[in-house]
Amino acid sequence: MQNHQQRLESLEQTLQRHIKVSQEAQIAKSHDQPPVSDDTRTAANQANSSNHNELEQPGEVSNKSQSSESPGKKTQKQEEETNHTSEFKRIGEQLDAIDKRMIPLEQRVVAIETEMEKLPQPLATPESITKEPVLEEVGQYEILRQTNFQRPEDLAGLRSNEDTMFLMQLFSEKDKCEDACYTVQRACVHMWSYLLCRSRKDERLISDFWTNEAWQAYPTILELERNAAMPKGKYFPRFVYEIGEIFNRKVVTKYSGRQATHRSTGYHLVVDITKPEKSLWLIYRYQEVSSDSQSLKQSITYKQDNFWHPFASVCEFDIAMIFEKFEDWKGTDTPVGSYMASKKLVRQTAALIRPTFIEPVLQEVKDEVRRSWDTSTPARTLRR
Repeated sequence: MQNHQQRLESLEQTLQRHIKVSQEAQIAKSHDQPPVSDDTRTAANQANSSNHNELEQPGEVSNKSQSSESPGKKTQKQEEETNHTSEFKRIGEQLDAIDKRMIPLEQRVVAIETEMEKLPQPLATPESITKEPVLEEVGQYEILRQTNFQRPEDLAGLRSNEDTMFLMQLFSEKDKCEDACYTVQRACVHMWSYLLCRSRKDERLISDFWTNEAWQAYPTILELERNAAMPKGKYFPRFVYEIGEIFNRKVVTKYSGRQATHRSTGYHLVVDITKPEKSLWLIYRYQEVSSDSQSLKQSITYKQDNFWHPFASVCEFDIAMIFEKFEDWKGTDTPVGSYMASKKLVRQTAALIRPTFIEPVLQEVKDEVRRSWDTSTPARTLRR
């Protein structure tokens, strides 16, 4: 469309030049043919009649030659005017053709701009975080920290916040995190990179229980299935709320030199909602969405990756606690040394149980939260 616009401007300039030339030609024509009075015409006719048989003088020869040249000039000017008229017509036809071709282009541009406005925002990455990510991160941390899972208004607020994208530091940047930078991210609610749960009616299908009317005022809580691989005597949360996916950013050496690479670890950060301390856990994701977008794909196997996995130097694990209380995690203001404290906690709580999730029963969630929070002293202090 830019080329058409340039062509249009060029034609308009040509048109203006031809108009100017035509106007100058009209002015010159009026100067070459001054108005003649009737008396002058009569006297000239008499003089020509009386001198018809007389010998022509040199001046008269010159006059006759001038009069013989006038029709030639007139014809030339008429031809120029005809050429200008045809040129104007040709330029006008070209302008009309360009206008006709520009109309659909302009309509297409408007349509594309409209579609662009409808597109979702880009996923949150370290490169796309705003200039003031700290404010957003602190806000998300405070929402989670202040949430009381017994209070209906807190639960409704947490549900409405699930569509918010964010990136938060898991540990302080000053902490020595095995030469890594761990972050927790949430890109878009209920995507393939989220922890999934199976339906109670068909274990092969993904449950979309959160779309039920009964869950509209509650956040998306998952139930960790009990299995025989769980070591006896170790505590594992039953109901959890997922905060986001854990990413690792490292500087690696490639063929083009040293580059910062950012990728998922396969772990997800969840909060135990059944206790007011709201401990934080890392859980490995085994299940993903199949090609039919309805079934669970369970072919993923755990393989320890000492380079990308968090706390890989401690042991192999697919579930472990990293903060005993939610308040131990301060987001951007996480205390220096928290990584080493979490490392010790992982050594105590880590296990390989191949965790999977099942669709929760809302009434069981309510009863479990009420029972455990009512028997806890911190729960009473959190109530307003």
